[in-house]
Amino acid sequence: MDTSSESEEDDKSVKIERSHEPEIVFTEDEKHELDKLVTDHDIVYYSVNFGEGVVKEMLMCSMFGIQVSTSAAIQGYRVQVERVTRVANSLKCFTNLLKVDQVALL
Repeated sequence: MDTSSESEEDDKSVKIERSHEPEIVFTEDEKHELDKLVTDHDIVYYSVNFGEGVVKEMLMCSMFGIQVSTSAAIQGYRVQVERVTRVANSLKCFTNLLKVDQVALL
């Protein structure tokens, strides 16, 4: 069996599994809160820039298989940690936790 038919079968099985999930209906207030949460998340998350060098290396890696340098990998990791930290600190439910718990989660 070739990989394209395997992929098609995987897609079909995922669709079948999803069709058994219940439909969730949100109220207008819930939709508004979700939209606000997503917008706030995006603003905080994208406020930390990867930098042109890391982006170029990531593109070269994904397009041509060129290995990402150690420094770029470390910088990318640091950016992701900073993004996660900023998002967490922007959430009221996270900031309401004890500092010990916040540190443990991060």
